[in-house]
Amino acid sequence: GASSGDLVNKALTALIGAMADRERAQMAQLASLMVAGGLVINAPGQDRTNVEWPTLLWLTQSSAQTREPIVTMWRHMLNIEFHHRLAEGVMADWAGCAEADQQVRESFLRLARAIVRGQPRCHAILSRYAELWASSQNLESLPLVSASLRALLAAESEAA
Repeated sequence: GASSGDLVNKALTALIGAMADRERAQMAQLASLMVAGGLVINAPGQDRTNVEWPTLLWLTQSSAQTREPIVTMWRHMLNIEFHHRLAEGVMADWAGCAEADQQVRESFLRLARAIVRGQPRCHAILSRYAELWASSQNLESLPLVSASLRALLAAESEAA
């Protein structure tokens, strides 16, 4: 039988393929955002207390097989012209989990680096998110994630 990693990979590949199809892109992006935003797991953190992880983010650090499709899926979700606010909200939820735990934050930043590499539009979008998360206007400020992401994005700009 297929492993859970195989099944996740197959589902992600199907969503990515649908997002690349003009006729199905809007629904596929919505489904992808629902999966990305709706699946959360509790995993033991560094101090053995349970930490909340977005499931897909957790999979990026526990399975090399699913990392690339998740990066590709996020690139599509950030670039497609539909559901911008929803994409921003899901990414902010992931950043909120990252703010609360160093291990989640490290995985989040690795994912962000992979998303923006060679992708100027994704770089600009994540840069805007990082600014929003640091803003005094933001009710749920994310200073650690924002500062770390801005530093990573600056380094990626210099490397490009």
